[in-house]
Amino acid sequence: MGRLDGPTVASISCTCSGLRDTTLDQELWRRACHSIWPSTSLPGTDSLITDFKRFYGESYSLIFYRKKPDWSKEAAEAMRNTVAEIGPWKFQDFTSLVDVYYKRRCILSRASVPVTETGEISHEDKTGRARDSATHTQNTWFTNCPFQWDILEFPQSDNTINGYTDSDAEHHRNRRTKLEENLRLSWVLLNKKTGKSVNLSSREPIFSQRSWGYHGRDYIVHFGCIIPVDRSLFPQGIVKCTIAVSCSFKDGGQAPVLEEISLHIEDTTGKHLNGKESLIVLNRALLCPRTTNKTKVKEGFSHYEMKKREFMRKIELKERVAITLFASVQVTVLVALVCLFTTRFTL
Repeated sequence: MGRLDGPTVASISCTCSGLRDTTLDQELWRRACHSIWPSTSLPGTDSLITDFKRFYGESYSLIFYRKKPDWSKEAAEAMRNTVAEIGPWKFQDFTSLVDVYYKRRCILSRASVPVTETGEISHEDKTGRARDSATHTQNTWFTNCPFQWDILEFPQSDNTINGYTDSDAEHHRNRRTKLEENLRLSWVLLNKKTGKSVNLSSREPIFSQRSWGYHGRDYIVHFGCIIPVDRSLFPQGIVKCTIAVSCSFKDGGQAPVLEEISLHIEDTTGKHLNGKESLIVLNRALLCPRTTNKTKVKEGFSHYEMKKREFMRKIELKERVAITLFASVQVTVLVALVCLFTTRFTL
């Protein structure tokens, strides 16, 4: 049984009661989690997961955007109960387990926590007094500025400019194709307080691009997911979680050298959400529907791009209307002035 993967074990549990009891063994699911997410076996992270079977079920499937959400009374009641279980919301309750594979070989495993300017979201001294003004100002800065969750434990590159020529275009196109075909990423968000988890990655790249800046980052590969949110916070009811992986090929190496991995969340206007808004979205992600169907995951990104284009068209329409009205007012004023001066000179 220990040689089987998670989906196979889950299928076997549905055959009979005897096998179902066998598949409830936590050690069986622990090994399954360690084989897919080596970050779960890192020192200090193994103890964070209380139920490996639940962790596997919530993290193996991916978030997908449901165009017609379930608004039934049962679903609403279940949502309220789950929100009550999760709250109150704090960034310090989260841990990210990040695993990167290239050609089915794990090249990176990291466990990361979000870092604020103070290292924590709330702080009181031993006497229970309120936070001092400096700490409060730093936390306010974090919750109101654009949020980005970085993993920066990679070696820094030398400050050289990427010098590409047209003759290199085919070479870099082939490398981008290799990255899109072979690079895989998993970013599991774990709530240490409730034990709930969710995979924020699309597992396969959404798209890749060449980097034209400094620091020798040849390529940036994007992963992520589409998260439905409350329309009272975001009118479009949808945001995108983007995971950007900066990497390069050095000294003729066959595997890419990872230089930076970062996560941020943006709405349909392209604005990066601040820390407070991102915290709400990340907690909402724990409640999103999941699927193992890659087509449904990609449909969510298509829907997001459609919403983004619709918003841009509305903005352009408003600008054209404003310009037309302004021009009309100018013409009207000009005509009125001409008529006034003509009347005066005639008299």
